[in-house]
Amino acid sequence: MALLDETYDGSNVPEGGNSFKALPAGDYKVLVIESEYKPTNNNTGMIAIFQLEVLSDHGTGRRIFAKFNLKNQSQQAEEIARREFDSFRTACGCGPVRDTADLHNKVLIVRLGVKKDADYGDDDGNINVIKAYKSLKKGDSNQQTVPAQHSTDHPAQTQAAQQEGSGVTPAWRR
Repeated sequence: MALLDETYDGSNVPEGGNSFKALPAGDYKVLVIESEYKPTNNNTGMIAIFQLEVLSDHGTGRRIFAKFNLKNQSQQAEEIARREFDSFRTACGCGPVRDTADLHNKVLIVRLGVKKDADYGDDDGNINVIKAYKSLKKGDSNQQTVPAQHSTDHPAQTQAAQQEGSGVTPAWRR
C-alpha cells in the first residue's frame, strides 16, 4: 500500500478526451522494451504481450503493444498467433526463443494500420493495429540489438545514449 500526496477525486482532471491520437498508417522503427506471458482474460489460454517503443521521428516515445494468443481453445486463433509470433521473432533477428526476454532490446520495423473501435479508440474512434513485422534493412545505421548497460537503465534511454554520437536527439531529451 502507498499513501498518495493528495486526494484524487476527479475535480483536478484536465478536460478533454484521450490525448493520444492513433498514429498514421505506415512503417515505424520500434524497440522491444517489455513483455509478459499471462493467462487470457477468460483463463482458457495464454497470451504473450510485448511493449514496443516507437523510435521513428513521427511518434517517438509512443508505446505500441504486440499481442500473441499462443495458447487458445480455437485451433485457428492459435495458428494465426503462432504465425504472427514467428514473423515478430524473425523480424527481431532471433532464432528459437523460450523466454520472451530474449526479444527485449531488439529493434525492428512494424507496419501500423488504423481501424475504428468505438470502445477503445481515440477521440475519432481510431486505434492502431499491427499489420506486419519486418527486420531492419541491411546497412541501417541503427543496431539490430540495443545492449542493456545496467539493469536499471531504460532500454529506450540506452538506445538514445548510443545515438547521441550520431547527431540524433533522444526522445527523452526533446
